[in-house]
Amino acid sequence: MLSYWQPGADDDFRSGRRRLNWIWYHPVRSAELETLCTDASGRCHNGGIPPPPIRPEVIAAFRTEVRAVLAPQYIALTEATPAPFFQPIFDLDSPRIVTGRVALLGDAAFVARPHVAAGVTKAALNAAWLTDALAATPDGIDAALATYEARAKSFGSAMVARARFLGAYLESPPRVGLTPEPIAVMQAIGAPLRDIPELAGAFT
Repeated sequence: MLSYWQPGADDDFRSGRRRLNWIWYHPVRSAELETLCTDASGRCHNGGIPPPPIRPEVIAAFRTEVRAVLAPQYIALTEATPAPFFQPIFDLDSPRIVTGRVALLGDAAFVARPHVAAGVTKAALNAAWLTDALAATPDGIDAALATYEARAKSFGSAMVARARFLGAYLESPPRVGLTPEPIAVMQAIGAPLRDIPELAGAFT
């Protein structure tokens, strides 16, 4: 569970004018997710249900669980939220990100779970690498795009793998083979991107 401030209306960041966003990462099994994403008419919204058709009993069960397991501060936050909603988390490790003269960047190329908290970094690096490749490759645009794809695909796949590793600690039941040592887990989660072996090559 986490929360963080966001600017209010007109980017107002003054105390009393800000908004507070909160997120609860809650693992569910596939069958349970299908039930949660089914509206009152019996329609299952594959990939995620919009907030309005979420059944009242789903919200009621959520509030009951919140009161049973979360800290008082987060109970207060959720109680102050009149219409909580949920969305499944997906990822995508693309086999290709260049075809012809079309190149994908950022989340269009690779969707990593939010646990790495590096979506903006990934998009910015992709843009920089594409710019560098186009400027530095004298053999034409096709060669430049191939250079970009080689670098961005390696990094993107490693980022998705890293996010899956971190997400495994939230799975239900926990994935077999994960270390139960909390210090090791925190070090793994908090490591700078350039210190992660799978990603370090992107920064050379």
